[in-house]
Amino acid sequence: MSISKYISLRYFFTKSNNTAINFMSVLAVIGVVFSTAAMVVVLSGFGGLKNYTLEFVSNISPETKIVAKSGKGFVLEKEMVDFFYEKEIIFNKTLEEKALIDVNGNSKIITIMCVDENFPEDKIEALMYEGAWPDKNGDYFILGWENFYNLGVSINNVTTPVTFYVPKPGSGQIMTESDILRSKKGIASGVFSINEELNNSLIITSFNFGKFLFQTDERFVSSIDLHETTITSEQQNDFITLFGDRFLFKNSIQQNDSLYKMLKSEELAVFFIFSLIMLVALFNMFASLSMMFVQKRKNLNTLLTLGTKKTDIAKIFFFNGVYTTFFGLGVGLILGSVLVFLQLKLSLLMITETLAYPVSFDFQNYINVIIITFLLGLIASFSVSSYVKKWLD
Repeated sequence: MSISKYISLRYFFTKSNNTAINFMSVLAVIGVVFSTAAMVVVLSGFGGLKNYTLEFVSNISPETKIVAKSGKGFVLEKEMVDFFYEKEIIFNKTLEEKALIDVNGNSKIITIMCVDENFPEDKIEALMYEGAWPDKNGDYFILGWENFYNLGVSINNVTTPVTFYVPKPGSGQIMTESDILRSKKGIASGVFSINEELNNSLIITSFNFGKFLFQTDERFVSSIDLHETTITSEQQNDFITLFGDRFLFKNSIQQNDSLYKMLKSEELAVFFIFSLIMLVALFNMFASLSMMFVQKRKNLNTLLTLGTKKTDIAKIFFFNGVYTTFFGLGVGLILGSVLVFLQLKLSLLMITETLAYPVSFDFQNYINVIIITFLLGLIASFSVSSYVKKWLD
């Protein structure tokens, strides 16, 4: 062991005669410990919240969605259906379009998702806040909680149905509203709660309802959804070979690209904020080591007289900063992990009476915390070392 490491270890584990320096040293270690623990807890909490949000979205997002590269949809040919049957791939047809809805004088433009009988109802039924899945053959639909509340929609109320309006194609003189808009009445059979965005923007109904509302051909679809199967690269190539290179195959991440980007941006912002907190904590370490240098100058001058190099003396404080960083990082990781584990097992923090705040152990979070703490610790330690070397010159 070099003399620099040996002396730095002595300084790290031995109390100083100066109470203020001892206090600053302890404060520096505590700052690193709690900053590290806070980063672990917050990132684990954010990861849990992200997984919780995406879990709900995945309930209506298929494993694979096949859409046209251009246009609002495509014709589902018999050969395509035969292809899926041959490959034993379960699929459902989806028709998705925007429409204006009106009820009790309240109106809003919203996205209508029309699904056929192969859509896995259990995925949505788990998210139902009230009511039930719409009848496949009736004029029923389900909507999000925010729209249900804000528009004043009633469940299974045939006396005040919701009116859907869509533009009517054609030309000629416009005399009345019916010349430009096609309308159809529907009855809400249930209310779902997925997330704020979908609760505000989505209505789900049967494929037959959408076919009559939008006046589309039976074979016209916006997408083919594979809820239970992830289509392989080989199957994609076979599909493109048979039906042309005019389709896109989107996985669950690509289908919710904006949501993923938003959550990732928020996670990155939280990480940088707590990195700044860590930087402040390491400035305390810089201050404590600087004070230690001032107190130990006589001893250090003795080492210089005995022939110790100035760079070796500067390394004493560099290694002391590294030891402080490593010790605080290790204890902080353990403390943060214990808190996350207790939240998982004991539900210490509750969002509602029945819902604990979600957390998740993510190995990548630990790697990020270790890297940023170690990097900032090296910068602070090198700064102290440079400060000491400057005063010795």
